[in-house]
Amino acid sequence: MSLPSFPLEFDEERFRLADDVRNMLASRRVHAFEGSVLYAARILEALAGATVVRVGGSPTWNVFDSLETLRSLSLIDDEALVFAHSLRRLANDVRHVRRRLHPSEVEFALGAIERVLRWYSCDLQVGPRQPPADIAENPFGIAPAYLSSALLAGGWQGALVPAIPALLVERMLNVGDLRAGAELTSRALLTFPADLRLRQLDALIRSRQGELDHAAARIGALAQEFEGDDETIGIAAGIQKRRWLFGNDPKALIKAHQGYRKAWERSGRQNAWLGINAAATALWLDEPELSRRLAGETRDLVRWWGARAQALGVGSAPGVWDRHTLAEANLLLGEFAHAREDYARAQADYPSLLGAHEVALRQGARVLGSFSPGAAISDLPRAQRGADGRVAAITGHRHAIPAEVGPGLAEALDVLTAQGFGVLVTSLAE
Repeated sequence: MSLPSFPLEFDEERFRLADDVRNMLASRRVHAFEGSVLYAARILEALAGATVVRVGGSPTWNVFDSLETLRSLSLIDDEALVFAHSLRRLANDVRHVRRRLHPSEVEFALGAIERVLRWYSCDLQVGPRQPPADIAENPFGIAPAYLSSALLAGGWQGALVPAIPALLVERMLNVGDLRAGAELTSRALLTFPADLRLRQLDALIRSRQGELDHAAARIGALAQEFEGDDETIGIAAGIQKRRWLFGNDPKALIKAHQGYRKAWERSGRQNAWLGINAAATALWLDEPELSRRLAGETRDLVRWWGARAQALGVGSAPGVWDRHTLAEANLLLGEFAHAREDYARAQADYPSLLGAHEVALRQGARVLGSFSPGAAISDLPRAQRGADGRVAAITGHRHAIPAEVGPGLAEALDVLTAQGFGVLVTSLAE
């Protein structure tokens, strides 16, 4: 078995692609399955890290950070990204001896690295740009079939690979189908009770369903079992944030902010999702100066990557979360017209991602209605008053109906912009 369809001349001082591909396949032939997975993970790490450096990023051998950078630059498509993350998690299980490996997972790892190699060799705008391979002739051409919606009928169980249902659940959540995602997660956990990603998704879904205590308990157990895992830290902080949003628990808000801010620093201030949530929770903790600083850093990060991509002529339009991150950063900084524009672009560019929009707009509404009570005009950026001397006050968003949050937020921003308000000064309604 070989990879004749892809160029293997990637050769640097510390890594030679042809050697790792050869060793990956040799390990599989002698049933050294863990070796195959680890060689696949090495290939992923090397290609992702080298691409980041090629476009001007800082060298890093943390593959999670490299993939986040590539996502921010729109240099990797969603399908390749989800397979890359699935391979990363599988390799972590092998590397840290978390469980035994099933032989079918080796085939999944080979399929995942095939998809990564196809991305790097054929699709990457700063890569070799080889013609697409004929999938029928590619021995690793198994990966795309795993994303087939036909797997929902139950076919995924036969593969004995937990990454497959996890990928399907993520797709369901992105389009807002929480009920189907919850059902598939429950079924998959009966087969794969120890899988990290399925357990993360279970906690996340329970949080979105309002089962916040159960969600916190489950993610807390994962945080202890997988200490230092970036995704688990972020999900745990998000669940604590929801406990405050819906239960007004001040201790939960402190934990959420600490989690987001610690993870933001751990990422080298390179993960915009962590940065914007650290900024929002700082605002809710009545630390407006810190909130503005974090929001400004996050906005600068997203804008810098966007400008870098444009200068290099790479990437495509900003992703949905980049749009929402810019919108919320502008909201936190009091720039309502820009916030309104970015929220609208996110919804126009990605009309099918209803779940993502609902999450972002709900938080935006809470930000809009939760600026520090009693904050002085001089404490806020570019303080302005309306033509008649009034100060804006928006209140009462805590119990907003999800379906009404988006239009309500958009209308509020339009009114404030039209009346000349450059900042927001509010007092909570309750």
